[in-house]
Amino acid sequence: MAVEEIYRYIGFGEESVFGTLVPAVFHIDPASGTLDSPAENELVYEGGLGRGLKTHRPGPYVPQGNLEFAWDINIIALLMRLVLGNADTTDDTTPVTDEAHPTGAGETSLEFTLGNDPVIPGTFLFNNATPTQVAHDNGLGKIVEDGASGVSGTIDYATGAVVLTGLVESMAYTADYSYGVYTHIILPRKTIENPSASIRVGKDLYEHAFAGSVLSQLVLTTEREFARASMDVLAKKDSKETLVAESNLLLSQESKKRPLVFHELVFKLDTVQAKAESVVLTINNNGDAEGGVRLGSRFPQNIYSGNLDIGLTFNLKFEGTAEKEDFWGGATGPGECQSPVEMAASMEFICCANTDMKMVIDIPRFYFSAVPHEISGRDRIVQAITGQVLYNETLGNWMKATIANLYNWGWTAD
Repeated sequence: MAVEEIYRYIGFGEESVFGTLVPAVFHIDPASGTLDSPAENELVYEGGLGRGLKTHRPGPYVPQGNLEFAWDINIIALLMRLVLGNADTTDDTTPVTDEAHPTGAGETSLEFTLGNDPVIPGTFLFNNATPTQVAHDNGLGKIVEDGASGVSGTIDYATGAVVLTGLVESMAYTADYSYGVYTHIILPRKTIENPSASIRVGKDLYEHAFAGSVLSQLVLTTEREFARASMDVLAKKDSKETLVAESNLLLSQESKKRPLVFHELVFKLDTVQAKAESVVLTINNNGDAEGGVRLGSRFPQNIYSGNLDIGLTFNLKFEGTAEKEDFWGGATGPGECQSPVEMAASMEFICCANTDMKMVIDIPRFYFSAVPHEISGRDRIVQAITGQVLYNETLGNWMKATIANLYNWGWTAD
């Protein structure tokens, strides 16, 4: 019998064909998860031949549940792609060749910072004077030898800091790499089907794989700690797979070292930074898997998107009645024909390690649907505001996410 260990992970891979299981291209460390096989998926015949049940057959089968984790600037692009649908990638990177990093007499190790950053994972090559390639990066922050050179080390992609050992003294080494970002513009898709993914959850003793996974809802919460994602998933089918060893997990450097935290978020109402204590963005597709279960199979052949509900909730410092007045639509109270004031909002997540790596969420049109001023003993009043996002004619959509990170997803807009 296997000895149980605490070993959990989540792997993601976008599918080109709905429900066809694909390998993970990213792994992350989960906080919690209820994504699992469905309960009570049998059809039970309630006949009259006796007091109890006698007959059952397989019924509709839809795996579903929730996953929660701290997110980083690289994985968030895939999550936004899956929940919104319409994405376009631009390559804003630049190659560098023959950047000199020589060793001196008696020097067999180096610590240096590349001349440009951020560095694109998987592009760093280190060459000797011949020139012959002696090492490369593995895309996850490690530098590994080529041709039994003995050269190894680490690279920080965000800062360009490199550490190398196993070098030859007095050698004219050079580095090749690419730097910059890939920019992803992501908008809500207006059709009723979004992209699907294969999601793989490590559960101590086995990997639980979910083909045809679609995000019904994504909630991004930021409040005095790590930025957290909570996603509700509907899937076509699940299966038992073999666990991936920790050494083979595709944990990006940003996922391991720099999940986003609260002080990397600037939240603005119109163009003014708001004194917010927390912000929650909810994108709800109201997914429908049962509608995709058709004659001929108990598994959904499609998972549809229903009503698109996008909402903002945030706790705001109470230092005046401006927000209440915006809610009323008037300075002294509500009127017969006064609606709440419409405004814009934005969420700007900017990585401390490199400000070129960021996500900006633009919401050009929303209004306050609730601005409570509740009192409790001597506790200070906090405005727990709820906002409703509306369609904007100028944008031609409800919201836009612009993400600059280090991974080329290669998406093309619808």
